[in-house]
Amino acid sequence: MVANASNSESKCHCVIVEDSLLIAMEALAPLFRYCTKLWNDYKRSPTNDVEAELILRAIVMMNGLAYWAWNARKSLVENMPDSKLPSMTKKELFISEMVLRSRFPKSDEAWQHRRWILRLQRRLGLQLDVVTEMALCA
Repeated sequence: MVANASNSESKCHCVIVEDSLLIAMEALAPLFRYCTKLWNDYKRSPTNDVEAELILRAIVMMNGLAYWAWNARKSLVENMPDSKLPSMTKKELFISEMVLRSRFPKSDEAWQHRRWILRLQRRLGLQLDVVTEMALCA
């Protein structure tokens, strides 16, 4: 368990269970604001794509409707070297799947990003995982 260190009662806002991080609902808004601030700071002085990807991943996992974060993720993919595109597209499909299976199953933004990634994979000649796609749509 990870406790909130900002108050003396030491309220628990996060719990780690096996491979999952559970975050209390009341902690999401401040965490989202913090990640958004990190993103805005990053945009002023970009350092590397790994940092950007991690910040944006946290943002879309907390708010799957944040269209600007999905657009920024798309820009990251578009600026990747061709040699990294196959692994990056797999990662993008995984992240969009996690968003759609969590609190945002009807997120147009996540579905549009996923469709764009699937089209990119087709252009790259990569195999489509039909079973995963069918399960996600069910």
